[in-house]
Amino acid sequence: MQEYPLFFTLTHEINSPSYVARVVSRGRVLMAFEDGEWWCHGVDPGGITERGETPVAAWTAFKAAMGAVFADLSGDAAAFDDFKRLVNVFIADRDDTEASRWETARLKMRATSATAEDMPFKGLDRIAGNIALSVTVERLEAIVPAEKETIGLAFAEAA
Repeated sequence: MQEYPLFFTLTHEINSPSYVARVVSRGRVLMAFEDGEWWCHGVDPGGITERGETPVAAWTAFKAAMGAVFADLSGDAAAFDDFKRLVNVFIADRDDTEASRWETARLKMRATSATAEDMPFKGLDRIAGNIALSVTVERLEAIVPAEKETIGLAFAEAA
């Protein structure tokens, strides 16, 4: 089984009847080729798994699912502060099983002599350390540019 530990930064704009919000989330996913398909398993946050015929299709489905969760949370929230609280709870919900698989995949990546060019994710930044897992929820009062979305392979050169 092929498994790739990925970090991400995603930006979603959420429209509710009483506010417009921007959610910028930074987390981890495990991209895995299993049973002839690509699967994108949420680690931080957990609870979302999407699949596709290619890594891009699985990743795109994962991003859409995250946006759908935020839209659902917005519908459940009585006000912006409630929405912000619900988003923070969702993002903090780690899937410990996927976190363990993610760490194992990262250790395997570090132990191999494979280069990024050998992998299906050759265009991604290679991140040797960790990123701060976080979420920012802001109420939009004016039109402001979105934060850049990124995805990076959690890979480090062997020491």
